[in-house]
Amino acid sequence: MSPTKRGERWEVLRLKSIAANRLGQVRLRDLTATHLADWRGQRLREVTPSTVRREMNLLGAALTRARKEWGLLSINPTEDVRRPTEPPPRDRLPAQGEI
Repeated sequence: MSPTKRGERWEVLRLKSIAANRLGQVRLRDLTATHLADWRGQRLREVTPSTVRREMNLLGAALTRARKEWGLLSINPTEDVRRPTEPPPRDRLPAQGEI
């Protein structure tokens, strides 16, 4: 579905990154929440929590499609994995010179 979306480039890059990881070697029918939690922990050591949240959202959407439309899964394992917390919003006002 990525080619039909505006953010195709970023989705494809994220999916390739996930596929290159050892998570990409797990067969779909064998995928569990434990695999995803291990992957999440590894990714959190490499990138920011926001990036991991975006990647988990993409994985969740793909696995939901595989479950609902294609019947390849009985459950979506991403639903059982806690996502990293969002960082607090920026609390900055522009300086007088910036205005």
